[in-house]
Amino acid sequence: MGGQRRNRRIAGDDDASTDDSVDRGDLLDDSRRRYLLAFLRESGACQLTELAQAVASKETDSGARTVSQARLRAVYLDLQRNHLPALEEAGLVQYATDVGHVTLCGTDDVLGRCLDATEEP
Repeated sequence: MGGQRRNRRIAGDDDASTDDSVDRGDLLDDSRRRYLLAFLRESGACQLTELAQAVASKETDSGARTVSQARLRAVYLDLQRNHLPALEEAGLVQYATDVGHVTLCGTDDVLGRCLDATEEP
């Protein structure tokens, strides 16, 4: 498995630098990441359990009480092991693993426009 990274830019991104930062377009390819970032844009910060519940509810298009425990656990573990570390590496969230607390670090204009464009009405 090669160490090549796709080089794709978000439309409207005026930063022409070719640094080694994580490509935000790749980060937003995943709907689960878009859902969690959209939730954090509203709340600013939350516990991982609350975030997993919100993402699972959005994915199943159901209320929080109708999400199965198995589904909730799967989302929780995926956020904990995959999505939050990638978003933290990109500087978009802070994830305090010891207490399970997630904080949005801020969104730049380009990321905000991309999230707005992917949100459903």
